[in-house]
Amino acid sequence: MFIVDKSFSLQSIELSKIDQVFLEKSYTYLQQFPFKWNYFVSQIISNPKILYFRDTTVILNINLIEFKKLETVFEILKVYLKNNVIRKIIYKKEFLIIHFHNQFHMHLFVNKNFIMCINFYYHLKNKYKEQLQIFFGGILAFGSNKKMIQIIVKKENRYYIFDAGYDLTYKLPENFVKVYLYENIDSKLLTDEEVIKFKIAHSATNYSERLEKLLS
Repeated sequence: MFIVDKSFSLQSIELSKIDQVFLEKSYTYLQQFPFKWNYFVSQIISNPKILYFRDTTVILNINLIEFKKLETVFEILKVYLKNNVIRKIIYKKEFLIIHFHNQFHMHLFVNKNFIMCINFYYHLKNKYKEQLQIFFGGILAFGSNKKMIQIIVKKENRYYIFDAGYDLTYKLPENFVKVYLYENIDSKLLTDEEVIKFKIAHSATNYSERLEKLLS
């Protein structure tokens, strides 16, 4: 999907096969082990002291991870390694050096906003795939300024922009609906009266009633 307007452009991210495997395996794991997954996302992915990356390599400081939680971290990494999302893992002193597949879009793993949307994305796909066009990931550009969008939904001639960022002050045409996705509302949130707030969760959640109202 690619939309060009006089004031902005919106392009969906073309997911590679490796990206799709990552999403599928992550979704399966979070459905089976929601508490482990929540720990991994909230305490590991979101902590720059523990995890940082460059290109397709992630450095994980295991000394900063609670010992009894290491099993969970290794378990999740093993899922990705087994399915070729991760190519190899090297142990060096207190660090794990994790090499992801070169066709993998790293922002899907290191950006908490994308990770926290996986369950919601599959809910949309499983329930609305016949009625809606659903895209995981997009780039919204205003001239040289670009920002990542987590989920884009198209229903007939209307677009729903599900954005988990904190700045939603940008302007879009009337047939675009801005939806702020959140677990906990960011204190830095910048928005306007046009933005709809929508709370999501990692574990299985009944979104149906709220989605029916939103998409009606």
